[in-house]
Amino acid sequence: MPITSASQAWAILVRHARDDIESLRLLELCLDTHRVSSLVSVLQNENKGTLVVDFSRQKLALETLDHLLHFAYARKCMEFINRMPYSISANRNEGRSVLALRAPRGANILHSSPSPSNSLPDEQRFNVCLSVHKEWDRMKRFSESYRQGVLRSCTGAMIRDVVVVGSGVAMHALRFVYDALLQDPKGNQAASLSMQRRTFGGSSDPPHRRLRLISSIDTSTALKALQDLDINNSCDNSSLTGQEETGLASRLLKHWLLQQLSSVSRKTESIFSKHMLLVTGNERLYQSSRSESVFLLPPIARNSEPFCVTTSMTLLPLSIIFGWPLVEDEFLGGAHAMDTHVMESNPRHNIPLLLALVDLWNDAFLSQASGRIIQPFSENFIGYGDFVAALESQVCSGGGIDISMTSSRNTKDASCGWVINDRGDVYDRCLFQSKDPTQAEMLLTLDPTVYQRQTKMMKIDDIISHHDALLCSLLGQADELALNHNRPSTLMLVGHLDAFMCGQLIALAEHRTLLKAQLWNMNSTTVLTSTSNINIPSVISPSSIISSLSIIKGGASLRTVRADGLREELGKLVKNADLPGAEDDEYSPEGVNLSTATLLNNYAGRTRRIRLNNVGGD
Repeated sequence: MPITSASQAWAILVRHARDDIESLRLLELCLDTHRVSSLVSVLQNENKGTLVVDFSRQKLALETLDHLLHFAYARKCMEFINRMPYSISANRNEGRSVLALRAPRGANILHSSPSPSNSLPDEQRFNVCLSVHKEWDRMKRFSESYRQGVLRSCTGAMIRDVVVVGSGVAMHALRFVYDALLQDPKGNQAASLSMQRRTFGGSSDPPHRRLRLISSIDTSTALKALQDLDINNSCDNSSLTGQEETGLASRLLKHWLLQQLSSVSRKTESIFSKHMLLVTGNERLYQSSRSESVFLLPPIARNSEPFCVTTSMTLLPLSIIFGWPLVEDEFLGGAHAMDTHVMESNPRHNIPLLLALVDLWNDAFLSQASGRIIQPFSENFIGYGDFVAALESQVCSGGGIDISMTSSRNTKDASCGWVINDRGDVYDRCLFQSKDPTQAEMLLTLDPTVYQRQTKMMKIDDIISHHDALLCSLLGQADELALNHNRPSTLMLVGHLDAFMCGQLIALAEHRTLLKAQLWNMNSTTVLTSTSNINIPSVISPSSIISSLSIIKGGASLRTVRADGLREELGKLVKNADLPGAEDDEYSPEGVNLSTATLLNNYAGRTRRIRLNNVGGD
């Protein structure tokens, strides 16, 4: 890759966008089959599922990708990636390694990089993974003790529910993972209380361990989270990060515990020790407590919310609900797999880097609204957009592009974009009819067995039909936006949203956001070092987006027509798959672009066995 200064690379991108891309239509770009196939990235993990990211409906050419990668090299993104195992803080001797937080047992990540400028002798460069794995062992002991009934409540009942008090990015991640795993057959079984039914006297108590999240000091909100919980079976996990609201919410929980259990035990410390766990970034508090129930955040996560997700702040409650094996082997294993992908893959196939570059391209160079709208087409994806929005607001909120690089473009326009999580087609009109196009990011699980728990109420045929409709709706929306309205979108599809894939998606968002900050010249090291320099951007008002709408006929209604056509093509694919030798002969739907046809074929093949097994059944 030729060496180019960042300002030169920026100027080239400005000229390329103005002269080569602005006049193009996505309808033309999507006819180039070589371009389409080159802009679909697939990450396959052996026996662990598949992640597909489709950029083919973005308004860019393969030449655009070359220019963007030149800019990434000029911004030293590759050096940034190579330094991540050791440290990504301003002081490289602090041992602030993000990757060490989910490195597998036996890994050896030294706390500073072996460079000529590093004066630290080799014998003093300790393995930072050892302290992380030591905390894992503590979390494993605690979670197993709760799940097996060794640690019990003041009344002797088994602890089965967890109330988490905290705020920020980690809480959004925890909500996403918890909701997703309850819909995953393996996660659902791990959280099931059926094995302990005798412990509860054969009663019809809730069949799963439950998680409640309290991030607000509003009394009514807190009481609503607690109203259906039995104090005898509940454990409070407080995450104190120095925020006043978090401390007040924790005191509210303490008052609730004392009020409910004062008749059982008059010893306050006994109640707290049996029902409360504390996660803190205050090392002095940790040292003075001398309690096994107090957990200290590692250096990278202290005072910096964005990188607490794979620490005790989320791992501890998840392990109590789902068990430590699922957390370590699957969830942390998935995050580590994404770390490995980022570190070892070629930049042209590095999914987090490509996503960050596409975000930069849309926000800075094209004549459209900056930012993106995340649209979850699967219920288990709903919380992911909230997590991504919170993460990016924390990291991509300080610093900015050099003025010298924005001389060719209005500096007001060259800004890192916002993220909105669309929970129910609220922003459909904005996507189709706004004056300035906004890119969409659509999420879907390809495996219909995610609805397996509903089979008692629904026939499997109905479940598959419902999932067929979801896929065709997503593809219909993406094609309608691109081919008829010239509006960009990215598709992110997963085979199965289990614990491993949740870990991958969490790590994907982290790497994407860090690289995005690096591209925009935002001081991510400041974010990692101290929260005092974090400025949360003002919330984008939906009215400010809707006010720029112009009336365009069609939109969502045309998407429905296109989706119905795709349902017919999918039916032909399924029918064709049943013919002898069909597995070796891929059917090509008529009038469908290559990306959509490939995804339909993949989905038809993926669900073929389920459909065949259900022939003649309910």
